[in-house]
Amino acid sequence: IRHNGAAWLSSLENFQGSMGRQITVRVGFADRPHVVHTYGATAADVHYTFYTGSQWISEGVPYGANLQAHPDRTPGFELGAQSTAHIAFIARNKTSKTYAAYYARRTLPNTWIVEEAIPAAVLGASNYGDAHIALDAHGEPVIFTSNGVGARRSPAGTWKTFQSGKPVDSLAVEGDYAYITYPVDGASYYLQRLHLTLVDIR
Repeated sequence: IRHNGAAWLSSLENFQGSMGRQITVRVGFADRPHVVHTYGATAADVHYTFYTGSQWISEGVPYGANLQAHPDRTPGFELGAQSTAHIAFIARNKTSKTYAAYYARRTLPNTWIVEEAIPAAVLGASNYGDAHIALDAHGEPVIFTSNGVGARRSPAGTWKTFQSGKPVDSLAVEGDYAYITYPVDGASYYLQRLHLTLVDIR
């Protein structure tokens, strides 16, 4: 649903039928919506769906048959230059039974670059949570998971990992610092206070 300046307009998209619960939306060129969502309940895929101005198009992120995206973990999503999709997600290796954080960038229609950003040995066996992504001044991704493990991709294509020491609920990047928010000190889940901290990601 969107407002064209005079009235609200809506359109219905079935997002490939069986849509997961984890959804992230961004608005790109010409105010057109772009959506990343999981697909299915248990063997979740990550799908990218966008509006061209006349129709909805949906693509699956091709990360390989041996990986399975976590159905209950929200993918991180940002739009770069020319509305290029950048996605971070948690996936399970079916052979090793371990989880790692992955990065995907759409380069052409149905063409993606997919890389392991945070290996399983760094991410940890559990409590990894959702994936968050932001782009630095070079248009390169910075990724943090909810458990505070992060990684930054250099223009040369190498990844450097970080530990924030704090859980991560949201992420922004300015220069060589990641700004992360996290809740603490609440008497209950609904009464927690919001904290902001900076992480040096050089």
